[in-house]
Amino acid sequence: MTSAEELLSVARVWLAAGRSPLLVGAPGTGKTRSARELSLEFTGHSPVVVVGRGDLAGRELLYEIVPSPSGADVYPGALLISLIASWIRLMLAQPPVWLLVDELNRMNPEVGLGPLFLGLDPEQRHWAPAAPWWVVDSATQHLGDVATAAGLEIDEAIELLKTVSRRLREAGYAGLPFPASWRVIATMNLADRAHLHRVGFALLRRMPLVIYPSVFRSYEPIIKDPKSVFKDGAKDVDIDKIKAGVEEYCRQALAEMRAVPRHVRLGVVRADPPVYITRQRGDLEYLAKNALEVYGEGLSLLWLLAREAHGLGVEIGPSLFVDACRAAIAGHDQGLRPEVYADMVVAGLLLPQVSQAIPRARMELVIGAASATYDRLQKLLALATEALGNESMTAWYAEAVRLELGA
Repeated sequence: MTSAEELLSVARVWLAAGRSPLLVGAPGTGKTRSARELSLEFTGHSPVVVVGRGDLAGRELLYEIVPSPSGADVYPGALLISLIASWIRLMLAQPPVWLLVDELNRMNPEVGLGPLFLGLDPEQRHWAPAAPWWVVDSATQHLGDVATAAGLEIDEAIELLKTVSRRLREAGYAGLPFPASWRVIATMNLADRAHLHRVGFALLRRMPLVIYPSVFRSYEPIIKDPKSVFKDGAKDVDIDKIKAGVEEYCRQALAEMRAVPRHVRLGVVRADPPVYITRQRGDLEYLAKNALEVYGEGLSLLWLLAREAHGLGVEIGPSLFVDACRAAIAGHDQGLRPEVYADMVVAGLLLPQVSQAIPRARMELVIGAASATYDRLQKLLALATEALGNESMTAWYAEAVRLELGA
């Protein structure tokens, strides 16, 4: 399997598990092509595409107000087009229409993608209103792009939107929510890896990274025995105890993945699966049980590195391990290699949280000649790189952190 194919598998697992990935790397590494291919693979439908630009504001993703002889008309933006088209297609028992945000580096992500933030969290996506009803009602007069995105005639699109809007309101929704099966895939060109930290922690926490290597590098992660990596604290490394601790988070992940969205229970639409699991290797419970064995070493490594991060003063919440377990279940379903799994959860989930320590380390260096935070952060990055190898996403992300630190 080539580097591109392996990384495509990583993005595929994140999507299947309910997350929306951010594909980053140098220009020309195939990120946009991969995003389109993944959208077609999962939904059978092309995504709605928006290209980043410096003045793109969050509201514009939802709607645009255009003066007219009657006063003003509301036109749906790319995000609203994607969401309305998704709900319309779900009414017809068809897959949703995903959103592709291309060239995220050309915009201010936390400003431009503000309306997306709640929709990027699997546990919040079901209830979070993406758009108030007045916007949806006003946009009904201009559904040409929505109908095109949904592959329908405009009259049919209007009638279906009226029906699903009525059902959602009757179900008590304060605005148009994000469908459980809906995803956004974003791409970002990097002039250098330090640009990663311009994205912002809030977004990196919600969109796990998939880092594409340059033409002179290949993706070849490894995974070492955690006891051989954490030599200083080898006596404290009890893998069986760690696995037992992680097992509770995997039970929570399993419950979330099996849950039926509220709007499905209330009959708004017949189906809206929160995860995309093929079940070719067994049902969800079987996959969850076996994932702990297949990816136990990777989960143990994540636990130990998270413990190091806690020593840095980084607060680690349970969602990190729940998300890692969701990825383990989806990864086992997809047949993902254990070393690739370990790399994707460390680089995609943990290291963005570790990046919170960068400002404190830099401040300590400015105030004094030495910084305990800086030293511990460097140690953590060295441990992660040793465990997963120099040709891993973890190592590449570690390089970005060192650049940001000025090391």
